[in-house]
Amino acid sequence: MQVSANPQERELVDTASAGLPSGWRRWRRRESGPAQFLLELALQYSVIIALVVLMVVAQILYPGFLSVTNIWNILSQNAELALVALGVSYCLIAGVFDLSVGSIVGLGSLVAAQEAAHGVAVAFLAAIVAGLAAGLINAFVVTKLNVNAFIATLGTQTVFLGIATIFSTTTIFATNPAFLDIGTEKALGIPAIVVIVGVVFAIAAFVLHKTVYGRILFILGGNAEAARLAGLRVKAARGSVFVVSGLCAAVAGLLLATVVGNGQATYGAEYTLDAYAMVVVGGTSLFGGEGAIWRTVAGVLIIAMTQNLFESLALPGSAQDLVIGGVLILAVALDAFARGRRT
Repeated sequence: MQVSANPQERELVDTASAGLPSGWRRWRRRESGPAQFLLELALQYSVIIALVVLMVVAQILYPGFLSVTNIWNILSQNAELALVALGVSYCLIAGVFDLSVGSIVGLGSLVAAQEAAHGVAVAFLAAIVAGLAAGLINAFVVTKLNVNAFIATLGTQTVFLGIATIFSTTTIFATNPAFLDIGTEKALGIPAIVVIVGVVFAIAAFVLHKTVYGRILFILGGNAEAARLAGLRVKAARGSVFVVSGLCAAVAGLLLATVVGNGQATYGAEYTLDAYAMVVVGGTSLFGGEGAIWRTVAGVLIIAMTQNLFESLALPGSAQDLVIGGVLILAVALDAFARGRRT
């Protein structure tokens, strides 16, 4: 395989191959031997190793941990948060932050609960419109007003929370049985909410890893300047991930409303940090250009299973916070270590 000596063109080749393990990409360029390749391969899939170890240890400590009932319980309890993490994954891969997702969750839960009386389809449409509007606002502020994404979405987080509070200062209860069934019913023995989120994840994975649009996001996150010089529509691509993130957060709010039976402006208050923790623990880089949907799934499972294990063993929440915080720091440290080896 011949690689251009031009640094910018070479960066595009490397980033466009982001779906491959970094060790494999280096091996293809003949820059590492077998030992180096195996080491980087182990680093690339360390999250899978960690997940397997966690499952084994959890099963030993709590024999019913891997039962079908408990697995479905873990997945259904974290379905909405997983959907938020999915949107966050798109943002981080493209090299931007969206800190407004928590407020969009609350807004989505409110409008969905409000419109549920008019039918499930209307509730879904209302949540989608709310998420689309929030995402477009974020995209406009970042790409048209040229405000840093971190600062912009930190501001819109408060704006969206204010809008949700204006929309309703109290809890809005959903009484439509068909709407509430989404959060409680099962399809072929699988919780309906898990099926919905699973389908969304499958579509998102296909788009990110099998389409030109997905490749553009990896290139953009890896080197925005190289993407611009290559003629890619950088601002359009960057703005699009805010729309994806907004839609995921709003639909997550809807699903949350189907589970608890109501909507509140503050429902997503803790979702932002939790979603970022799951994505980072999964191995998606905070620096952009690297990540995968399967990594987000692994990160969700690690955090969710850790929480479930602590609750099953009746351990204090403070111990849970210490462990999850330590895992998050370790994940970031491993990412920094892996990036350092590639430079």
